[in-house]
Amino acid sequence: MFQSPKPTEPGLQRVPIAKMVCGPPDSQFLLLKLERPVTLNQRVALICLPPERYVVPPGTKCEIAGWGETKGTGNNSVLNVASLNVISNQDCNVKYRGRVQEREMCTKDLLAPVGACEGDYGGPLACFTHDCWVLEGMIIPARVCARPRWPAVFMRVSVFVDWIHKAIRLG
Repeated sequence: MFQSPKPTEPGLQRVPIAKMVCGPPDSQFLLLKLERPVTLNQRVALICLPPERYVVPPGTKCEIAGWGETKGTGNNSVLNVASLNVISNQDCNVKYRGRVQEREMCTKDLLAPVGACEGDYGGPLACFTHDCWVLEGMIIPARVCARPRWPAVFMRVSVFVDWIHKAIRLG
């Protein structure tokens, strides 16, 4: 786990935002264009995008990460990471009574209060595939916040990959 960087920490990068691009209305996406490239290091790395409309197979183990609310169980200046297994939208919809849409994806019911919460929104649900981490989901404001026995719901990135590529090309 990483602590929030201190202002004097070697490798700390502060890069101003040059432009914000809002995603499609139903996406909750916001792309940030930085004024200059960042330097890749122990804290800054690339993540791959999934193929368009790709559906992560149920049972795939993925990870979320964030500095969000810990409900009194930890320090929110520490980057927390949790492993979650993907489930099908069909299985997820049993619990959510059909409200989970194609643009969303779910992970297995939580057995403990471990999951995404306030302050984590916009963070990654990343799955390791072959030789790189793939951004399969995005943490969104939840119907439930790390609630035991409820699946976690994420925005499915593969549904918006075409838009992401177009937004990047347009600069």
